[in-house]
Amino acid sequence: MLQSMHRYFYHYVEGPRLLKVIVEPCRDATTGVYYEEISGASLQAWSQPSGAVLSEHEQVRVRSNVEAALTFMGIEHRFVP
Repeated sequence: MLQSMHRYFYHYVEGPRLLKVIVEPCRDATTGVYYEEISGASLQAWSQPSGAVLSEHEQVRVRSNVEAALTFMGIEHRFVP
């Protein structure tokens, strides 16, 4: 589940685990289209309960889930390192 918590982050929740997904709201200077830059680095470790590092496979899965949720909500987005 992806929940908007603040202008600059989402909570990605899987059962008891939580990731704080860092977001930078942006607007394209040429077209004026709103989009969000999603920090790929924020998908590397669970915020709760343990701060455990996600495996590469888990990172890919979580990124895919975040991307699907943002697409479903109609939010243009780009992942950045």
